[in-house]
Amino acid sequence: ITISVALLNIILAGLGVGELINESTNQSLYILGLFIIQEAILIAPVLYYLKKKNIDLGFKKQSIKKIILYVLAGFFGFILINGIIQYVSLTYNIQIPGYGDQAARVTLFGDDPYSMIIAAFVLVILAPLVEELLFRGLIFNQLRQRYSSWATIVISAAIFAGFHLEFQVFIPLFILGLIIGKIYDKTGTIWTPIAFHMFNNLLAYIEEVYSISQAIS
Repeated sequence: ITISVALLNIILAGLGVGELINESTNQSLYILGLFIIQEAILIAPVLYYLKKKNIDLGFKKQSIKKIILYVLAGFFGFILINGIIQYVSLTYNIQIPGYGDQAARVTLFGDDPYSMIIAAFVLVILAPLVEELLFRGLIFNQLRQRYSSWATIVISAAIFAGFHLEFQVFIPLFILGLIIGKIYDKTGTIWTPIAFHMFNNLLAYIEEVYSISQAIS
């Protein structure tokens, strides 16, 4: 997401309006505007298919308890897989391509409390909701009509990871996509991947905010 927002910024700058808008408004509001443009672009095909094709995005009822269990199971699975990869990397001194550090997100908005609230809305609520409607609700379901469950999970995870354009963290994003796809396939409701994605982004947000607070103090 960080790179795609940066591309939007470059496009606006090329049109001669980006710098003008940024100078006339708060940085956090400017970045919020870029994210909203991006999310509008992402949600457009979902809305189109909903209207024209009457597709099922997976808004099925599911018990909150089951959703929480799958979210926690998926999260610990993600931690376990990444832990194994890091252990192998450190033990055998292997530099794994696509397994680096993810770009900072919160600092795009600023480091004041007001900006961090806006960042929380975008990163923890808006982005996960829109991404899951696109990648699991639309793309996953379209792929599932042609391929097996596992093929669909793998292909959709690769598309999900590649979309972010952060190839230094392609592997963690791919693993994340695999887990989200699996829990969606198991529960059959879009609410589970949305909840998992929000939970994952919330933890990343808290970690980054803590790092910012430590750096300031």
